[in-house]
Amino acid sequence: MTPRLVVLTWADSWVDGAAEVSLKDVHETHKPWVITTVGWLLLQDGEGVSLANEKTGPDSYRGRTFVPAGDIISIKPYRSPRKPRRAPDLGDPEPAAGTRPD
Repeated sequence: MTPRLVVLTWADSWVDGAAEVSLKDVHETHKPWVITTVGWLLLQDGEGVSLANEKTGPDSYRGRTFVPAGDIISIKPYRSPRKPRRAPDLGDPEPAAGTRPD
């Protein structure tokens, strides 16, 4: 499989750093965080997916994230959010000060 750029949405567990918590707080926050990760899909199988957020060479990557299969909400191909911008037409450059055109 050739790695392709994807958008992975997944449910993440978390740890509460608060010293104490009320039952009301627990009921309001008793759910996973929904995380979106963009990266190169290196491997997808029954165990889960491995993504990398940087491509460092023709066949090398870094910044790998592993997400278990049961935590995956969706995987979609990455689509650029905007069209590439075209460089403005600057016309003919003006001669630098103190020079004369040939």
